Amino acid sequence: MVNQNSLKENIFRFLFPPKCLVCGKHNNFLCYDCYSLIPLENRFQLNKNLPKTELKSLDKIYWATGYKNFIVKKIIQNYKYSPFSKKLSAILSKMLFDFVALNELDFKEIDFLVPVPSSARRKRWRGFDHIEEICRDFSEQINLPLLTKNLVKIRDSEPQMNLSGAKRKENIQGAFFCQDQKKIQGKNILLVDDVFTTGATLEESAKTLKNFGAKKVYGLVIARD
Repeated sequence: MVNQNSLKENIFRFLFPPKCLVCGKHNNFLCYDCYSLIPLENRFQLNKNLPKTELKSLDKIYWATGYKNFIVKKIIQNYKYSPFSKKLSAILSKMLFDFVALNELDFKEIDFLVPVPSSARRKRWRGFDHIEEICRDFSEQINLPLLTKNLVKIRDSEPQMNLSGAKRKENIQGAFFCQDQKKIQGKNILLVDDVFTTGATLEESAKTLKNFGAKKVYGLVIARD
């Protein structure tokens, strides 16, 4: 039986083929030429120039690229904010995978890949959990089990981008909860988010995971601001 939603989507793509968000070429939201302009971190130096005293729960932090790159910023903003281009998750997961491959990271000690969750209200607003969507492709690419709906966001918080460093920490404090402590007891977690600025969201997520029994928590983000 033909899937009606897939059929409608294929017809729509035929009539209105996607264009590169940067140069306007057809057939993809980001063409190969524009993707090649994204500088991925190479010979990555762990925790370089980070405020270590503020990151007490994160054992390591990796970022694939810089948020100041205009292509990276455009892709992430078009993905997270209206018109919510959900299919951009494939490009963002590719950035993570290419970064991991470039730096030959194997993550053999990691038990689960965990996305930093959105609140229920933000998921309704977007129509999807944007980090979880990125992680679905990425977990298959690096062959690492994806653990969703365990770490959850139990209250809304103001968007971090609107706040200063001190306010970010206060804004996100106590926002997360683990629903299945036994699942993460003694486990090593790779926590995934999109943008790292002060690290407040990753740190609060990591603290929650460790309070519920996780052994180690590493952070992996697409871009550092």
